[in-house]
Amino acid sequence: MTLNNFYDQNGDPKRSNENIEKIISVLAAHGIALWEYDIPTGSCFFPNEYFQILGIDKLGISFSTIEESYPFIHPDDLEAYINFYQKALRTGTRQASLSYRYIGKRGGIVWAEDHFVAHEKDGKLDGLIVYTINITERKQKELQLNIIQNKSKRIVEAMPSLIFIFDRNFFFVDAMASSHTNIFHSPDSLRGADARLFYSPEVSELFISNIEECLDTGELREIEYPLKNGGNTFYYQARIAPYSPNQVVAVIDDITLRVLRSQELLKAKLKAEESDRMKDLFLASMSHEIRTPLNAIVGFSELIPITAEPEERDEYLNIIRSNCTLLLQLIDDVLDLARIEAGKEELHIQSLSLDTLIDNIATIHRSKIPHGVHFVVERPTKSYIIATDANRITQVMNNLLSNAIKNTMEGSITLGVEVKGDTPRFYVTDTGCGIPQNKLESIFERFEKLDEFKQGTGLGLSICRELMERMGGRIEVSSTLGKGSTFSAYLPHSIDLQSPEKG
Repeated sequence: MTLNNFYDQNGDPKRSNENIEKIISVLAAHGIALWEYDIPTGSCFFPNEYFQILGIDKLGISFSTIEESYPFIHPDDLEAYINFYQKALRTGTRQASLSYRYIGKRGGIVWAEDHFVAHEKDGKLDGLIVYTINITERKQKELQLNIIQNKSKRIVEAMPSLIFIFDRNFFFVDAMASSHTNIFHSPDSLRGADARLFYSPEVSELFISNIEECLDTGELREIEYPLKNGGNTFYYQARIAPYSPNQVVAVIDDITLRVLRSQELLKAKLKAEESDRMKDLFLASMSHEIRTPLNAIVGFSELIPITAEPEERDEYLNIIRSNCTLLLQLIDDVLDLARIEAGKEELHIQSLSLDTLIDNIATIHRSKIPHGVHFVVERPTKSYIIATDANRITQVMNNLLSNAIKNTMEGSITLGVEVKGDTPRFYVTDTGCGIPQNKLESIFERFEKLDEFKQGTGLGLSICRELMERMGGRIEVSSTLGKGSTFSAYLPHSIDLQSPEKG
């Protein structure tokens, strides 16, 4: 069937066929105009109403061949227009479509869209019946939509926020984010997906309950939640508002820095409060601990000049020496604590014999062991060279032995060292009063004392722990109340070499 069935020789619709008139009238009402290309002759047939239906007659556009239409085709569309029809004729394409623009003699643009259907004769391509639609209004709407979308995209790009649209069932309807926002997943992978796959059960439940409440009440909801990714924890705030009867829009901001800063401020506040508490405790403890030996030193120093008996004078001198030693130990503890707090406690690592180190520590304390208490020194069967700070490990063991001596009136005190693998363990075991189980966790805290009536600041074990941690080691305690305690100090991987067994 060709257009000759619809139009007469003058290009006007045939009046002899009522059905044909109705068909042409319906097509015209929908802005559809027909034309035909006859392949054997290479001629075109454009009915008179073609230009009227498309509205291009008002632009001064008129032509009778396809070549005559070229000057009216937008330069940007002309090549595609020519190629479109040449390809259809060359390849025998049966149907296709193309959009392009007509430009009037006095300006003005009309968007047109050609759809053709090829017809055959004797099995060969004989011609093209083309129907053209004025799509200017549609293109204008698309242009407006593109402008709105581009503006929205620029707004989203300028925002640090993520914008998610969820339905009531917590599925992603849409996801938008600027290119510099860390969204962890591409928006395309989120659209249509179940959000439970991307959030923990707790966060999903938080979202779902607030989405339902937002849709039911129409009120804005705000939530904060964590999100783990790659071993790191991020924090977000979501403001949820109604978007449609069954959808909400969630504007989501990354508040990780704010949360971390809040946590740091809280830690700083707690640390400051703890510092104030420790300062008060320190002053109260120091006031008592310093005055006690000073009072003894001053008091007995005043008695010595008026004492005639040599034995009594020697006794007073011993008391003064003892309290001077206690006062010096107190000052040393305070200075050690100050150096540790200031980060000035430097380590001086050197290689030394484990036997020599343990013998030197034992020699310092052998004369201090109470009468009736057996002092035992235990060594490994092999000789070892270790790499450590001799002064610091000696300071730790001196503190542990001093505590054992103060708390052991009978039985034994054992100073020992053993090696497992390449890790030496120093230990002090006593048969003293022991430590209650509820005190084992706090015994290494500053100013912690089991007996408030015994001399000492309660700093020794705290200093031991901090020194061991500075050396990369650790200190542990096990104890049974009334039977004694064992303190163990572990040095990390400090064995340099082993020698053959002794003897």
